[in-house]
Amino acid sequence: MKRLLTLGLLGVWLLTGCSGEPPRATYAEHVAPILDRSCVPCHRSDSIAPFPLQTYDDARRRASQIETVTQSGYMPPWLPAAGHGEFAHDRRLSEQDLQAIRHWVEDGAREGDRALRPEPPQFSDGWQLGEPDLVLTMTEPFTLPSEGRDVFRNFVIPATHDRSRHVRAFEFKPDNPRVVHHAVFQVDPGKGSRELDAQSAGPGFDGMDMGPSIMPDGQFLGWTPGHYVDPGTEDIGWKLDPGTDLVMQLHMPTTGKPETLQASIGLYFNERPPTRHPFSLMLGSEELDIPAGDPAWEVEDRFVLPVAVEALGVYPHAHYLGKEIEVTASLPGGGEESLLKILDWDFNWQDEYRYARPVPLPAGSEIKVRFRYDNSATNPRNPNHPPRRVTYGNQSSDEMAYLLLRLEAEDAAGRERLETAQLRHYLAKDDSKWRARRRLAVLLMRRGAFAEAAGEIQAARAEAPDDPLTLTLAGQLAGRQGNLPEAVRLLGRAVELDPSLVPARTNLGVALMAGRRPAEAEQQFRAALELDAGALEPRINLAMLLRARGSRDEARRILQGVLQDLPATSPLRRGVTRQLEDLGGG
Repeated sequence: MKRLLTLGLLGVWLLTGCSGEPPRATYAEHVAPILDRSCVPCHRSDSIAPFPLQTYDDARRRASQIETVTQSGYMPPWLPAAGHGEFAHDRRLSEQDLQAIRHWVEDGAREGDRALRPEPPQFSDGWQLGEPDLVLTMTEPFTLPSEGRDVFRNFVIPATHDRSRHVRAFEFKPDNPRVVHHAVFQVDPGKGSRELDAQSAGPGFDGMDMGPSIMPDGQFLGWTPGHYVDPGTEDIGWKLDPGTDLVMQLHMPTTGKPETLQASIGLYFNERPPTRHPFSLMLGSEELDIPAGDPAWEVEDRFVLPVAVEALGVYPHAHYLGKEIEVTASLPGGGEESLLKILDWDFNWQDEYRYARPVPLPAGSEIKVRFRYDNSATNPRNPNHPPRRVTYGNQSSDEMAYLLLRLEAEDAAGRERLETAQLRHYLAKDDSKWRARRRLAVLLMRRGAFAEAAGEIQAARAEAPDDPLTLTLAGQLAGRQGNLPEAVRLLGRAVELDPSLVPARTNLGVALMAGRRPAEAEQQFRAALELDAGALEPRINLAMLLRARGSRDEARRILQGVLQDLPATSPLRRGVTRQLEDLGGG
């Protein structure tokens, strides 16, 4: 307590001087650096904030308002409570910052010596990370109505590249930033999102449900105004295959006049596949039934970590009735780690929070997330007057309780155990989630648990008999079990339903090759490579087929290209190298 008091007095001393004179804080020396750091990223002429704070005149006109909203903690927006996780890019103002603003206003909001004003931050009109490797843009502009409730719209953007790439970073660029409150990005390897788009009038489809799209490689991708543009690293990324659709969900508040928007996202690629694979653990509940008038209705979820991990970040999500969100980890040896606490949730300022340093959590730790809702008439954010019963749903007038915890296991096997445990946790709540069963089947097949995978595939097919990805898995499993006619039938049906599905064509080629139908197999492998020139599996299988048919030179060229694309740690390198040596090209 004495140390805290000393620091507080030091802040006052810095502004008053040794003589005890009244505060003489100025904009140039004391306030401009605070605004530049914590306010201007949103409060600038081309951003969503209602007014800029880039110059002295901007700040002087708003001096009283700046003092009011900063002293109350309303601005800058930052929901996590102090002492419950240390986060990077924390926007909270220190006590010294708050004193500087208060003293500046009390002293007449003077400008001071302009020479003492630090160089203002520069914001590029172009891409903050430089020219992207690939820019994906909404296929047509969207017109936001002048009035009404906020709009949640999902826009489907086809990926326009010819081979699989690994994305290390992304940057969102709306051409009309003042109408975008926040954005979320997912991918759809199938055609389900396109079908929803086609069924809806105008570009995209409505709602907070992003259809069949998924988080790429389990990673959450989001954007808010003032969002720190993370340049990423060479060892972390997510895979983007040709034919994949990017699904971009935008939350757009109306402005009082019609607005048009045609946003873009820039992607930055890694040259090599990533060696680290973080995973977003999703916790929460859909069992929401909040009575009208209840000021403290709660729901929780718990999950035991099957492996040791490091927590990298956290993203909470609720709607307008949300009040408190708390995330803790009960450690197996005793003790508790507080990962996040929000005492006054605000749907309008949701964000992803990345830890300043990874938080280690041992295997056996129990993650607990608790949501509290205020459905009373005294909740100023309650959209219903008088309050009404609110249940789970995808509209902003409904409620949600979700939390994404970004984790990293020690290795790929640990990540798979983590993902498998999450899928089982998810299915224990609702066994009708066929997409979760499909993903669980993939993980089980990868571990050789084919009998268990067959049960998950059968259950998924019962709900979605014509899903091409599920048919691909069923055909692949039939081939492994030696039932080649059934494998060819199932995989052929998958290709018929989605001719652009590279895994279906590749596995169909393998089944045809095993069934001694080499010409048809070659046709499928080459068709797969027309869709994705960099795909490894069709290249390797085509080389093996060509070698068997005597086309050794082409087989050698293909395998040499494969070897160049494989990372040094890939278990495939040994087999490819051996094949090349046998062909005289090692």
